[in-house]
Amino acid sequence: MVTKKMELLQQAEIVDRIIFHIEKNFRVKNCLKDLHEVIFVEYPVYEKVFQEQVNLTIHEYIVRLRTEQAVRLLEETQLDVKEVAIAVGINGYFEFVRIFEKQMGISPSKYRNQICKAKVVK
Repeated sequence: MVTKKMELLQQAEIVDRIIFHIEKNFRVKNCLKDLHEVIFVEYPVYEKVFQEQVNLTIHEYIVRLRTEQAVRLLEETQLDVKEVAIAVGINGYFEFVRIFEKQMGISPSKYRNQICKAKVVK
């Protein structure tokens, strides 16, 4: 019983370290480059632990985080879509649009236009 609790604590610590590393580095295109040095666990192990604990793959988590940040930037700044893409760690405009549309169901430009219209209506 104690070993199971210790294992769960170790897994939680691994997940916490992964999330901390991602949130600190998500703006860098290859934000996972040094992850193994931070958590001291091999890839297949930490990917499995992360997915079991968070119910997302690490890649899905990064995509979700980048999309959330992109939404915030589209709503709160005047950065153009390409600048928003770069700011959230996606260097390709078309890749960013594809990811954003898949996550949000709408292109970044249309999303911003809808937000602007909604603000004018208020």
